[in-house]
Amino acid sequence: MWRTVSIGLRPVFIEMDVPKVQCQRCSLRRRVEVTFAQVKRRHTRSFQRYVMELLTFMTPQDVGRHLGISWDLANDIQKQRLRKHFSKPRLKHLKRIAIDEIHVGKKHCFITLVLDLESGAVVFVGQGKGADALKPFWKRLTSSRAQVQAVATDMSPAYISAVLENLPQAELVFDRFHIMKLLNEKLTQLRRELFHEAEGPLGRQVLKGTRWLLLKNPESLDHSKGEHLRLKEALQLAASPGGVRCSRSSPPAQTVWTNIDSPARRVRGTTDNWTC
Repeated sequence: MWRTVSIGLRPVFIEMDVPKVQCQRCSLRRRVEVTFAQVKRRHTRSFQRYVMELLTFMTPQDVGRHLGISWDLANDIQKQRLRKHFSKPRLKHLKRIAIDEIHVGKKHCFITLVLDLESGAVVFVGQGKGADALKPFWKRLTSSRAQVQAVATDMSPAYISAVLENLPQAELVFDRFHIMKLLNEKLTQLRRELFHEAEGPLGRQVLKGTRWLLLKNPESLDHSKGEHLRLKEALQLAASPGGVRCSRSSPPAQTVWTNIDSPARRVRGTTDNWTC
């Protein structure tokens, strides 16, 4: 018995006997293939297509209540379609990709994602993190003969070595998010060190509450609240004798991306000015 598309609000089932046939040579017995349903499925292909159409604007729970089926069945039909169409996307067209891992679940489970930066599509999902999670992807990428030009990753040594080994001709790029995160962490650490090294309560009062001022873009400082003056006092204290020399007069790190069309020497000069 197979569930098929309802007529109005009434569910419809197809009930029929499927004969078995036997091969005269090897005596192997098999059931005759049913063309309107997939093997080991108790619903028709038309019912599956109908469920997928409903899932484009309804949740699996709503589809289940509407059709009188469990939400597990609606969810299973959706997963089956996703596996069929997106489990192994084509890799031949890849030019620029990004690699990163994310944490899912409550049991410290990680998955590694490979993203096509031109289309935004996820082209690979690996279990775990590190170089081992990417081994199936490298194998498929080699067989696809894709000409990858650039790979964006975080600064993980495992990803760096994996990219250099499998894509030696591609440019290795550290993505903006992780670079800005590292810079912000170092800036926070520097502020804490200056706070502990400051002489007297006056110096500590100047540095107190300046963390977000240091992380803000210069154009975002609120002059009505005197934020630019507080930041200036904090930087003067940092540049005082015995302190750590650090200046905010240089352009912020974001200019490397916002001025991406600038000459390389200008970008290099910007990074040289960050040195503390």
